[in-house]
Amino acid sequence: MGRLKQYLTFIMLALIYLTGCSNAGMGTGEETSSSSQEPEAIQASLKEEKPEISFIVPEDYCPDAALLDQFENETGVRVKLVPSSWDTIYKEISQKAVGKEAGADIFAIDWSWLGEFKTAGWLAPLELDEETIKDIPTVKNFHVGNAYYALPYANDYWLAYYQPEAFAQLGRAPQNWSEVSQFAEAVQREASQTQPLALPLSGDEATSRFFFTMNKALTGEVFSKDYRLNRDNALATLEVLNTLKQKGLVEPGQRSQANLFVESLKEGTAAYSLGPVAPYFQSQTKGQNEPRLALLPGDNQASKASLFFGPGLAISSYSDHPEAAQLFVEWYTSEERQVAAFEKFGLLPTRQSALNQVLSSGQVVGADTIGRVSEGAGALFSNGAPSYYRELSHTLARSIHEMLEGRLSPEEAADQMTEEVDAIVERNL
Repeated sequence: MGRLKQYLTFIMLALIYLTGCSNAGMGTGEETSSSSQEPEAIQASLKEEKPEISFIVPEDYCPDAALLDQFENETGVRVKLVPSSWDTIYKEISQKAVGKEAGADIFAIDWSWLGEFKTAGWLAPLELDEETIKDIPTVKNFHVGNAYYALPYANDYWLAYYQPEAFAQLGRAPQNWSEVSQFAEAVQREASQTQPLALPLSGDEATSRFFFTMNKALTGEVFSKDYRLNRDNALATLEVLNTLKQKGLVEPGQRSQANLFVESLKEGTAAYSLGPVAPYFQSQTKGQNEPRLALLPGDNQASKASLFFGPGLAISSYSDHPEAAQLFVEWYTSEERQVAAFEKFGLLPTRQSALNQVLSSGQVVGADTIGRVSEGAGALFSNGAPSYYRELSHTLARSIHEMLEGRLSPEEAADQMTEEVDAIVERNL
């Protein structure tokens, strides 16, 4: 009887322990909140506690001291700003997280890091209301399963850029790649421009993003929901690139940095380009040679489809002050702050409410084009960038480069890309 009693006691204790562990684990689940307190109670607690949180962000986009002081006065939360570079942010967050430490409570995250950081358990899920999700459609880039892991603070989808003089006879921006090619050839003959098309084709990350964007606008789909490459759509895009190469309009290895296209168009060394919107608004030299913005070339007509490659704000899963971090992310990405960030840094708002306010001011060149593209821009991957994105991107850029160098035909390049993407996906199932 004594042994039976001891056995039953042991079972009861084990069940209590397991139940406790299960409840404790719920705090990190995708669909649970970091706190059961109401927002008002959380804010009141923070004002009394006065915690300090760290915020690491690219030095080009640092909020000024007055803005951080304003947040502290309103909430009681002090923000320690850590200006840095993208490479340093990646290293700081990943290296500290390996030791289960927060490199910063809040950090800027590139959209392509999502899968890697999420898989490693370094990201805390955000608490977002339906209004925020609807107002910031590009938050889908940071959506995995039933949770969101970062909130976009700057838009950076790709557009077409052109010099009006080069397309004066057409009287508008080219709407498809046949028109681009036709007038680029004329520019090449008459203006003696070696490569009138400023496209990033050096076989690096910029090449991949260019290919993804061109493919999306031309065909409508780059990857399936299970991360498989659409072979036929890839081939259609490669055939256009190969035609441009055969006509001598582009060269492999040209302009690896995507932000250089703005200056090349201004200087008159190029007539047409595809590139991210951020460098245009952040350019320090504005003048009469400003390129015009246009929709991306589609199959026949111009396409408002584009891809969002912008950054977001994420919270470390190892933060000691997740409530304070969540409050700052919401505050920093509010409509008022996004309008101010555009005026100060040229950061195009991610909130549709803020973007509409900026575009309706009458001070933004190409406002109509930006508005149309913002409606059609989406995520490259419907389930967020995979943990193996770097390998995938490098593989595709290499195949594109090999085709442009004449080592592969478009068909061979499409087959190689499809097979290698399938192999990468299979290894990571």
